[in-house]
Amino acid sequence: FTLAANRGHMLALYNLAMMHLNGFGTPRSCTNALQFLKSVAERGSWGLKLQNAYKLYRAGVVDPALMLYTEAAELGYEVAQGNVA
Repeated sequence: FTLAANRGHMLALYNLAMMHLNGFGTPRSCTNALQFLKSVAERGSWGLKLQNAYKLYRAGVVDPALMLYTEAAELGYEVAQGNVA
């Protein structure tokens, strides 16, 4: 998870935060968990990308929708990964 988080993978950052928050596989550290969760929150508007992708898909504009879903999938959003597949 650490390597992926260092490369900006959103899901890895979130998972590291939860690991530090709960002490799974690492000593419990609220400070580290907060830093990771802050990074996730500051990473931009990937939720908006999903909303726009869904609207485009529903309107029948498939190629741009796929591009937005792909971007969100690369950020680690599982719903987008499933939609791209």
